[in-house]
Amino acid sequence: NGLLTYDREIIKMNEDELRDINISLFQHHKEIK
Repeated sequence: NGLLTYDREIIKMNEDELRDINISLFQHHKEIK
């Protein structure tokens, strides 16, 4: 059960990182235009 919670935390962390990356790419794209 502890392992499942650990996996869920990793997935949540990756989602946060992906969102940060998407925001960075979006801002970069706006700067180019």
